[in-house]
Amino acid sequence: AYATRYYLSVESKYGVAEGSGWYDEGSVATFAISGGTTWYRSFGGWSGDSSANGQSSTVVMNGAMTISATWKTSWLV
Repeated sequence: AYATRYYLSVESKYGVAEGSGWYDEGSVATFAISGGTTWYRSFGGWSGDSSANGQSSTVVMNGAMTISATWKTSWLV
């Protein structure tokens, strides 16, 4: 018996994105971001195939997905 697997790509310009890899169809994948926060930049949620706000969240793998961390920059120094 063959199982369908989908690839989850977790991306971030800053910090360490975790959770990329192959997952069985219908399984729950956990993704997260660590680090990357500085005095002028903070995590702002996720975009792409997830709109979660937490630094760690889950998604049901019903297809190939790309999830990107977004960052907020404070220009008021």
